[in-house]
Amino acid sequence: DQKSICDAGLAIEKKSKDGFYDRFRKRIIFPIFNVTGKIIGFGGRAIDAETMPKYLNSPETPVFQKGSHLYGLNFAKRAVGPEKRMIVVEGYMDVLSLYQHGFQNVVASLGTSLTKQQVELLKRYASEILIAYDADAAGQAATLRGLDLFRDAGCSLRIIQFPEGQDPDEFILKNGTQAFTEKIQQAPSLIDYKIMLAKKQNDLTTAEGKIQFVKTVTKIIQQLKSSVEKDAYIQKIAQESQISVEAIRAEVDGNAHSMHQNEKKPIFFDVKYRSKSDRH
Repeated sequence: DQKSICDAGLAIEKKSKDGFYDRFRKRIIFPIFNVTGKIIGFGGRAIDAETMPKYLNSPETPVFQKGSHLYGLNFAKRAVGPEKRMIVVEGYMDVLSLYQHGFQNVVASLGTSLTKQQVELLKRYASEILIAYDADAAGQAATLRGLDLFRDAGCSLRIIQFPEGQDPDEFILKNGTQAFTEKIQQAPSLIDYKIMLAKKQNDLTTAEGKIQFVKTVTKIIQQLKSSVEKDAYIQKIAQESQISVEAIRAEVDGNAHSMHQNEKKPIFFDVKYRSKSDRH
């Protein structure tokens, strides 16, 4: 009936209350499945330039919460291979395009920043995650927001990088399967990606740029649990910044000591004496 159609998010009641209209008018419809293959929602892509937004998902319903599902996981879970590798993109067009080019181990985060629930869902089926978000600023920001969730979940994570202005769909259509495979092979680890961004944001030809770069990167290195990894990155950063290994190691140790002190710092509350009359 009409109420069920509205509750499912397929139709919207008119403001005049005298009827309904199609939420997904002028759009190509993509069914969204849960991990067991049941349809729980829909996605729609505009077929003309005037219809906005370009992509539109079903609203939240009792069976569809965007942050708890991944588009295409019902298919991709069977294609992770012996290396248990999963590619994560932003939209369903990226999933379909990569799938058509032979990459069936691909899912989409349904246009939202990755959530803890999605990360835990991925972890059930894959041990290595490849993030393949758009190369624009918004895509980069979305990538950064999800990175630490993977780190906290103990996942192996790498970041596929595309030329500025391209998304996975555009890249593979223009360059083909082999070029995308090479992008996978070149994908840096989480920490290398963060260091690369810090390097882009600071001018290493100036003393001020080098100092800020090292200060940013030492906070990243400090989060590593392995002493061997820490030492390797300290030497790498020393070489890139031309600042001594000893100075960088001291900065890393200083950050660690500061964090440890903050964890142990007692909390004091400013409690003022109140008379009995003030207490009521």
